[in-house]
Amino acid sequence: MKFSVIVPTYNEEGCIAKCLRSIQDQDFPRSEYEIIVADSSSSDGTASIAQSIADKIVATDKRGIAHGRNFGAQHAEGDILVFVDADVTLDPGFLRELAVAFREGNVL
Repeated sequence: MKFSVIVPTYNEEGCIAKCLRSIQDQDFPRSEYEIIVADSSSSDGTASIAQSIADKIVATDKRGIAHGRNFGAQHAEGDILVFVDADVTLDPGFLRELAVAFREGNVL
Protein backbone atom coordinates (compact mmCIF):
# COMPACT_ATOMS: atom_id res chain seq x y z
CA MET A 1 0.00 0.00 0.00
CA LYS A 2 1.33 3.40 -0.95
CA PHE A 3 0.20 6.73 0.47
CA SER A 4 -0.11 10.08 -1.27
CA VAL A 5 0.12 12.84 1.32
CA ILE A 6 -1.51 15.95 -0.14
CA VAL A 7 -1.00 19.42 1.32
CA PRO A 8 -3.12 22.22 -0.18
CA THR A 9 -1.45 25.62 0.17
CA TYR A 10 -1.96 29.33 -0.34
CA ASN A 11 0.61 31.71 1.14
CA GLU A 12 1.81 29.25 3.77
CA GLU A 13 5.43 30.44 3.85
CA GLY A 14 5.44 30.65 7.65
CA CYS A 15 4.50 27.03 8.29
CA ILE A 16 4.98 24.90 5.18
CA ALA A 17 8.57 23.82 5.89
CA LYS A 18 7.71 22.49 9.35
CA CYS A 19 4.68 20.64 7.96
CA LEU A 20 6.56 19.07 5.07
CA ARG A 21 9.52 18.08 7.23
CA SER A 22 7.16 16.29 9.61
CA ILE A 23 5.86 14.31 6.65
CA GLN A 24 9.33 13.68 5.26
CA ASP A 25 10.61 12.46 8.65
CA GLN A 26 8.07 9.68 9.14
CA ASP A 27 9.36 6.37 10.54
CA PHE A 28 7.83 4.68 7.52
CA PRO A 29 9.67 3.66 4.32
CA ARG A 30 10.06 6.76 2.17
CA SER A 31 9.47 4.68 -0.94
CA GLU A 32 5.96 3.95 0.33
CA TYR A 33 4.63 7.50 0.23
CA GLU A 34 4.77 10.62 -1.86
CA ILE A 35 4.36 14.23 -0.77
CA ILE A 36 2.26 16.45 -3.02
CA VAL A 37 1.83 20.18 -2.51
CA ALA A 38 -1.20 21.61 -4.32
CA ASP A 39 -0.45 25.33 -4.41
CA SER A 40 -3.09 27.93 -5.26
CA SER A 41 -0.63 30.35 -6.88
CA SER A 42 0.86 31.63 -3.61
CA SER A 43 2.42 35.08 -3.82
CA ASP A 44 4.95 34.37 -1.07
CA GLY A 45 7.74 31.78 -0.87
CA THR A 46 5.51 28.76 -0.29
CA ALA A 47 6.27 27.03 -3.60
CA SER A 48 10.02 27.60 -3.45
CA ILE A 49 10.19 26.22 0.11
CA ALA A 50 8.12 23.22 -0.91
CA GLN A 51 10.36 22.45 -3.90
CA SER A 52 13.18 21.33 -1.66
CA ILE A 53 11.01 18.83 0.22
CA ALA A 54 7.91 17.75 -1.73
CA ASP A 55 7.95 15.13 -4.45
CA LYS A 56 5.45 17.05 -6.55
CA ILE A 57 4.22 20.61 -6.59
CA VAL A 58 1.12 21.16 -8.65
CA ALA A 59 -0.09 24.70 -9.21
CA THR A 60 -3.57 26.01 -9.84
CA ASP A 61 -5.03 29.49 -10.17
CA LYS A 62 -8.19 28.47 -8.37
CA ARG A 63 -8.24 29.02 -4.61
CA GLY A 64 -9.94 27.13 -1.84
CA ILE A 65 -8.86 24.27 0.37
CA ALA A 66 -11.39 21.85 -1.14
CA HIS A 67 -10.17 22.61 -4.64
CA GLY A 68 -6.56 22.20 -3.50
CA ARG A 69 -7.31 18.79 -2.04
CA ASN A 70 -9.12 17.63 -5.15
CA PHE A 71 -6.48 19.08 -7.47
CA GLY A 72 -3.72 17.34 -5.53
CA ALA A 73 -5.67 14.08 -5.60
CA GLN A 74 -5.79 14.25 -9.41
CA HIS A 75 -1.98 14.05 -9.41
CA ALA A 76 -1.66 11.34 -6.76
CA GLU A 77 -0.21 7.91 -7.49
CA GLY A 78 -0.84 6.33 -4.08
CA ASP A 79 -3.48 3.80 -3.16
CA ILE A 80 -4.54 5.83 -0.13
CA LEU A 81 -4.88 9.62 -0.06
CA VAL A 82 -3.94 11.47 3.12
CA PHE A 83 -4.87 15.14 3.34
CA VAL A 84 -2.86 17.39 5.66
CA ASP A 85 -3.35 21.12 6.20
CA ALA A 86 -0.21 23.23 5.87
CA ASP A 87 -0.30 24.35 9.51
CA VAL A 88 -0.24 20.76 10.81
CA THR A 89 2.73 18.65 11.86
CA LEU A 90 2.52 14.88 11.99
CA ASP A 91 3.92 12.68 14.73
CA PRO A 92 6.77 10.52 13.36
CA GLY A 93 4.68 7.33 13.59
CA PHE A 94 1.57 8.69 11.88
CA LEU A 95 1.90 6.87 8.54
CA ARG A 96 3.14 3.66 10.16
CA GLU A 97 0.11 3.58 12.47
CA LEU A 98 -2.20 4.45 9.60
CA ALA A 99 -0.77 1.57 7.55
CA VAL A 100 -1.33 -0.83 10.46
CA ALA A 101 -4.93 0.34 10.80
CA PHE A 102 -5.56 -0.28 7.09
CA ARG A 103 -3.86 -3.68 7.13
CA GLU A 104 -5.89 -4.78 10.17
CA GLY A 105 -9.14 -3.46 8.72
CA ASN A 106 -9.62 -0.89 11.49
CA VAL A 107 -10.44 1.95 9.09
CA LEU A 108 -13.98 2.57 7.94
